[in-house]
Amino acid sequence: MSEKTYPIAPNGVFQTIQGEGVLFGVPMLFVRLAGCSIGCPECDTDYRVSSRVTIATLSSLVSQRLYGVTRWAWITGGEPTDHDLTPIVAMLRDKGLRVALATAGTRPVQMGLIYSGVDFLSVSPHTIDYSWVQRRGDQVNLVP
Repeated sequence: MSEKTYPIAPNGVFQTIQGEGVLFGVPMLFVRLAGCSIGCPECDTDYRVSSRVTIATLSSLVSQRLYGVTRWAWITGGEPTDHDLTPIVAMLRDKGLRVALATAGTRPVQMGLIYSGVDFLSVSPHTIDYSWVQRRGDQVNLVP
């Protein structure tokens, strides 16, 4: 049986300052997963698969890029809920990080149940047909 891998987007693990929403200005380590089941025609982000990594390799990448006063990790994508995030969330928590999750809301995310350890949920619906089901979060961004 082969070890589970995660698709990582180009520049998939990086540290920066959060540039939007309630956590604006907070030092943040981003984990950007590749692929997206939504496929918005206006998408301007490169979510192609740059590499596939095991959780051990992802942990190493996080350790290499984590520095300073950063205490938050932001899991984003494409659509992160396309993947089993439990091992990623656990790894980030083991490193002492609080975890934020960004989703377009096409799947329900029950904080503490499906994604135990997620501290902050950002929901950004990308459809105008109301097909999104996750209608609550710590932050809701309506994307035109």
